[in-house]
Amino acid sequence: LVGSEMCIRDSHCSEKDSTLWLGTSEYGLIRIKIQKQQDKTYKAISYKQYIHQKNTSNSLTNNVIYAIIPDGNNHLWIGTRGGGLNYFNISQEKFISYQHIPENSTSLSNNDILSLYQEDNGDLWIGTSAGLNLLKKEKREQGHFIRYDYTVNLPNNTVHGIINDNKGNIWVSTNKGIAKINKGNNQITAYYQRNGLQNNESVSYTHLRAHETR
Repeated sequence: LVGSEMCIRDSHCSEKDSTLWLGTSEYGLIRIKIQKQQDKTYKAISYKQYIHQKNTSNSLTNNVIYAIIPDGNNHLWIGTRGGGLNYFNISQEKFISYQHIPENSTSLSNNDILSLYQEDNGDLWIGTSAGLNLLKKEKREQGHFIRYDYTVNLPNNTVHGIINDNKGNIWVSTNKGIAKINKGNNQITAYYQRNGLQNNESVSYTHLRAHETR
């Protein structure tokens, strides 16, 4: 593979076609085809690298990738550090990008993406170093994002992890605490060390959903 010291930031494995997708630091997106051997081990039979290409439309917008999640069988959502959000058509091998646009409050709040989470209905949550964003499925074509930040009770604008619970609430981890977003009334409740957290500060990929015990 490219780079003997390649740093992998996120990954996704497609069971349908035995493909492993790797999001790397500086080496872009890597696709690896995997084949099961007779001795029950697995072998990489091919790979392809997708990187940012200047002055080329439909290419990856940045080579540092912190988040990858699937959207159906033929698309990937890709969050980059500094290049915004990418929507990758696997069969066409083309990228569509969503970028922060200054003075446009419905654009992505920042191009530095740290985390992604997609709900069952297709709504996409994007955690950045400058707030949380929601891209509803029906607003994809317009690129219309809803922003959440500390002014609406988010503990901090750096969002490292996003997950839901069995009641449909969205939970996020930040640099200064965690928050629950009630989708029914859009109310945000923040939790800090004083509320029982071990520490206010979270790091990348900090999220966990446990089974409810009561």
